[in-house]
Amino acid sequence: LDEILTEYGASNSNFMVVSPATPPLLRFQKTFPDRYADFGIAEQSCITAATAMALQGTKAINIMFSTFLSRCYSQFFDMCLANAD
Repeated sequence: LDEILTEYGASNSNFMVVSPATPPLLRFQKTFPDRYADFGIAEQSCITAATAMALQGTKAINIMFSTFLSRCYSQFFDMCLANAD
């Protein structure tokens, strides 16, 4: 995944990778330090920030363990209401 996102990042400057304390994408983070954000153990905040980025025109790719994804259902609902991409 790290290699794929790094390659994608080389040709698409309008996206960020956001992560809630999951193992870092070291290659992507080293290549694009200004386009990687680690939110710590705050899955809900990570989804909310990704939604805000989408509303401003930036594509946000959220990397998260599925175990913790259930914490974010309310944020997904809000994201849909906002018509975020």
